[in-house]
Amino acid sequence: MPIRARIRILVGLLVCLMMTPSLAPASPPSDRLSGVPERRLRFQERLLRPNLSHSRGQGDSAFRSSAQFHAENFRVVGHSKLKGGLPWGDVWFYDYGGDLGKYAFVGTWQAFGCKQHGIQVVDVNDPTNPQVVAVIGSGTRISREDVVVQRIDGRDILAAGTQRCGFSKNTRPVGLKLFDVSDPSHPTRLGFLRMEKGVHGVHELDLVVRDDGQALALLAVPFAEFDASFGEEAKGEFRIVDVSDPANPIELSDWGVIGDSSLHIFGGNDEISNSLQGLGAFPDTFAHGARAADGGTTAYVSYWDAGVLKFDIRDPSNPVLVGRTRYSVRDDGDAHSMTPFDSGGTRYILQNDEDISTLPSIRVTSSANSTPYQAQEQYWAPTLLSRGSGLLTGRAHDAGGGCLKSAYEGAAGKVVLIDHKSGFYGARHPCHVGVQVLQAVRAGAKAVLLNMIWPLDPNAFFPPPKKPYRKAINKEAKGVPILQITDIDEVAGDIRSGLQNGPVKVTLKAEAASNGFLRIFSEDQSADIDSDGTPEYEQVGSFYDLPHVRGEYKTPPGFWTIHNTEVLGDRSYSSWYSHGVVALDLTDPSAPELVGQFVPPRASVWGVAVDPETGLIYVSDIGGGLWIVEPTGEAAAR
Repeated sequence: MPIRARIRILVGLLVCLMMTPSLAPASPPSDRLSGVPERRLRFQERLLRPNLSHSRGQGDSAFRSSAQFHAENFRVVGHSKLKGGLPWGDVWFYDYGGDLGKYAFVGTWQAFGCKQHGIQVVDVNDPTNPQVVAVIGSGTRISREDVVVQRIDGRDILAAGTQRCGFSKNTRPVGLKLFDVSDPSHPTRLGFLRMEKGVHGVHELDLVVRDDGQALALLAVPFAEFDASFGEEAKGEFRIVDVSDPANPIELSDWGVIGDSSLHIFGGNDEISNSLQGLGAFPDTFAHGARAADGGTTAYVSYWDAGVLKFDIRDPSNPVLVGRTRYSVRDDGDAHSMTPFDSGGTRYILQNDEDISTLPSIRVTSSANSTPYQAQEQYWAPTLLSRGSGLLTGRAHDAGGGCLKSAYEGAAGKVVLIDHKSGFYGARHPCHVGVQVLQAVRAGAKAVLLNMIWPLDPNAFFPPPKKPYRKAINKEAKGVPILQITDIDEVAGDIRSGLQNGPVKVTLKAEAASNGFLRIFSEDQSADIDSDGTPEYEQVGSFYDLPHVRGEYKTPPGFWTIHNTEVLGDRSYSSWYSHGVVALDLTDPSAPELVGQFVPPRASVWGVAVDPETGLIYVSDIGGGLWIVEPTGEAAAR
């Protein structure tokens, strides 16, 4: 869940990580990302609200949606509200065997003043009557969303990632915590691997015991490589830790996309060199989740706009990148998590793209260079291209730095290209962006294309003009889309080179409005499409055939994006927030079919876990606790 603040419910991790003051250099020179005071961070957080599907509600209601209870090919078996109050995070199912039997472990998420109520240990031996028997690690200013339990050297060990909470300054240490839960009613703390100063903490993780007995924890530490964006030393965001002795965890390796790869930005023509490069309204590249496969010899790391990365970790001290999933310039990115699925001798990657903004990407091309790049329309403009025809063409007019009225002579009826420097990234531009927009509009511009001079990708965070510009723009700029491109993509350079030889036509085309959905990739189909040395897996299927997922800019209250997926046999079960649990038939992975759905009242489903023996699904609902459901009919595993 991203460093962009998930306003009220989901915004906690993503914006929070990206805009946390400790992530920025303390005293940057003018050409580096300046430190951002807390008051501005909160202001930026407020700017995101128009981009979100749901921004209403306080307290408990912020975790609810307009979704009504629905059960198609699912039967409710049991339910627990858990102890201490919401919000709840991910869920893990664990079968002790013997007399102890079966338990569920539910994490807690950061929200509502950073109060959280610890990991809930739930006895589910009677699934009709789940009982909380213990709580692990309650407290404030810390978050323990993701938990995993495995048997290590004769003991049952729980691993939990801990993270900073919001803008808290006096936070407790963050990192990997390990507990002995061999007696689930009386868990004991064993070890703690503390992350270096300044990082947000461990987000998603996995725990695996290899055939040789070595136990590994795979960690995602989002935005740990932020300082590497500016040439400073920083550790990678994918960490491998030896937890064979849970009381003494030892980090074996770290890997980062900036420091340890030559991967290219999808939708661009440059290597990834900055954490704030990527796709869509939130163009970021960071490690969000990690998952083990093949007995602990393979790792998959969900790296947001860089896709899902596959590693050979037979030598855990030296992870080797062997492939990744791909995006096109039309996509929003946001690879949140993945599940490996083997069928017919082929390994498929079930990729969950978590996208909570329906603000679509805009493709920009020109007669000077037909290669498409992304532009981002600015939500504060009174007219959005994506909410109108979705297509605009016009001849280009170059206004350069665009501070003087004379720069806009001849701009009538044209797409006006304007350079601008953001104070967020160093030196300020000689004039305010509001001045530039109004000059272009008053000159009769058909559209405004702001070329930001910074090494980041187009984004929707660009702040709206201040008064008195805002009122004037709202009144005068109706019918004039305002979009952002950035200098790193060289779109402006191509247009200007073309103008030296005559008129240049610019085309702006909006993609479909969309929340996040499921993509399916085949590892048997791959090619190094961008010549960066790493093959990209081909997408062979997808699923988004649910209400409010695609084609709606403004959706009902709720969060209509996918989150996590688990599989059993040829069925997948996805937590889909306001859509609850979605069951798919994967008999043909290229054409998944909806076969069932369970939606709790006012749902906001975070996680799913599967009991392979009974087929029961354990469901964590952010505002509703733990549900235990049984897939029936076509939704049951085959």
